[in-house]
Amino acid sequence: MNSKRAWPILCIFVVIASAGCAIGRKHAYDLATPHVTHQGTIWLAVAAHDQRSEVVSGQKTPTFVGLSRGGFGNPFDVNTKSGHPLATDFGMAMQRGLAARGYRITPVVASPAMRSTDVALALAKTGAPVALIAEIKEWKSDTYNNTALVYDVTVRVLDPQARVLGQAVVQGQD
Repeated sequence: MNSKRAWPILCIFVVIASAGCAIGRKHAYDLATPHVTHQGTIWLAVAAHDQRSEVVSGQKTPTFVGLSRGGFGNPFDVNTKSGHPLATDFGMAMQRGLAARGYRITPVVASPAMRSTDVALALAKTGAPVALIAEIKEWKSDTYNNTALVYDVTVRVLDPQARVLGQAVVQGQD
């Protein structure tokens, strides 16, 4: 083969080979079961609402969870292993953790296009005496030499009229 024609093929091979460890990475959030310390028997409506700006704008898919970088630092998207949206995996994990402690759960699906008030009303329509909504404002890992996770999640407890009874915010970069 002529070396002038082989050079572009060799370059493509080197780029693919060096980035191969970064392409196709997936994170398994669907297998998580959070440890819930309080035992309960009440009925809860539960939703996870993806409000990450890159998902709401359509720049990234709802399965996007971060970046993995190749040998030259070039970024490749990391997605959920389940193939479901991150909010679906979060919601399922919340449901499993709560159900394991005796709570009765009614799941509510919330699309990124919904407003927070619409999700709260959908939770209220279930008739459950208490609702939980986890609003994901940021969730992105970035892996190169080290891995960082940037997160911003707010969990709200709502009454049957969709009024906020309490909330907890967890945010940071670890």
